[in-house]
Amino acid sequence: MVTEFENIINIKNYRTPNSLRAYTKVFLNFFPIIFGPYFAFVATKYGLVFGLTLAIIYGLVLTSLDNIQEDLEDPFDGIGSDDIALNFPTMLEPGSLDNE
Repeated sequence: MVTEFENIINIKNYRTPNSLRAYTKVFLNFFPIIFGPYFAFVATKYGLVFGLTLAIIYGLVLTSLDNIQEDLEDPFDGIGSDDIALNFPTMLEPGSLDNE
């Protein structure tokens, strides 16, 4: 149990480095500007609807991946469905571990 508790503490303390988080934020903000000419080329070659759809899909996928990374980063923040919730007061009540 002590080993698993130490693993949980490591998960809490050693998250994604701030430099990597900053890089992903900058990349997500500059991605449309950098790849704008490519999406314009695709739109002129294959049609406006396809070019816009491709740009929207790229934006949605990258934003979704960033949101997933942020949600999975801290399992103790209480935001999201995959968080770890330890309810210590009710776990330690007398008789809470007895089988009914």
